[in-house]
Amino acid sequence: KHENKYKFIHDKVREAAYNLIDDSDKSQFHYDLGILLYSTSKGQDLKDAFFQVVDQVNHGIPSLVQPKMQIDIAELNFSAGIKAVNFSDFETAYSYLNYVLPLLP
Repeated sequence: KHENKYKFIHDKVREAAYNLIDDSDKSQFHYDLGILLYSTSKGQDLKDAFFQVVDQVNHGIPSLVQPKMQIDIAELNFSAGIKAVNFSDFETAYSYLNYVLPLLP
């Protein structure tokens, strides 16, 4: 534990722990992790972690997204797309923005 953050001592330990998750459960794991990170950090400035949160959530799109979360996740992807444009990373922006319309009612 370091400054209220948990971190694996070695990448191989992290990799071994990740490999314990069944391949069929990995999308759910990433989605759940992304939703947890999003929910606990909503309203905070995530800086560099913002894209990681969005990427985790996007692992579960479209099959795992609950209807009540669709607008929030669409807004999250829209914000990520705009941030990517501001960094002149148009390919990444395109990827995030492609998630937005299918999530809207």
